[in-house]
Amino acid sequence: MTKYIQLGLDYGTSAAKMIFRDFQATGGERSYVIDDFGGSFRVPTMVVYDETRGEFLFGRKNASGIGSPLVYHSVKMRLAEEIKKDGKKYFYGMQIQFPDGVRARDIAISTVWYLAVAARTRILQFYGVGSDDLKMSMTMGIPMSFYNDAMLKEGFLEIVRSAYWLLKHQDDCIIRDGCLSLENLRRLSELARNKVQEVPAPDTNTIR
Repeated sequence: MTKYIQLGLDYGTSAAKMIFRDFQATGGERSYVIDDFGGSFRVPTMVVYDETRGEFLFGRKNASGIGSPLVYHSVKMRLAEEIKKDGKKYFYGMQIQFPDGVRARDIAISTVWYLAVAARTRILQFYGVGSDDLKMSMTMGIPMSFYNDAMLKEGFLEIVRSAYWLLKHQDDCIIRDGCLSLENLRRLSELARNKVQEVPAPDTNTIR
């Protein structure tokens, strides 16, 4: 029997939280918190770049064990600055430069993709079903200040649509272990953005 699930993702500045809704639960619709990320329901959203290996690492609490790490905090806020381009500050930490050809939106898309893959992996384990037996939609919350800003709302909508395209069309094993090469991050984020631009986005005035 096919399971129909909706994933709800809170992409925070330092951590993400996720729940899923089971529309076919016994006794009526139910929601569950995904809370088995190392004994926590919070997943760190900082991103580490290993310069030596040319790899981005997701879901890590720190950069221990990485020989030459660059640590990117609050990618979400750096993305807001990138979208607005009006000089308004959203991120007040140290602006560590991204690798050549990489922007905050590329890292944000990959982060949300990783979170969705991690969630789907745990949902499949929870129900003991295969991927062909799970149909999962996804929503992502944003701060009200972003929601009330048309540019930010549209920009973050592109992020979640691109991440969802990757979830549907790329093999989970590419990023399941929280590791993504620089080449794949550049290539796949661009591919996803191009693909979602081929389909008109929903009217952002209807997004809640």
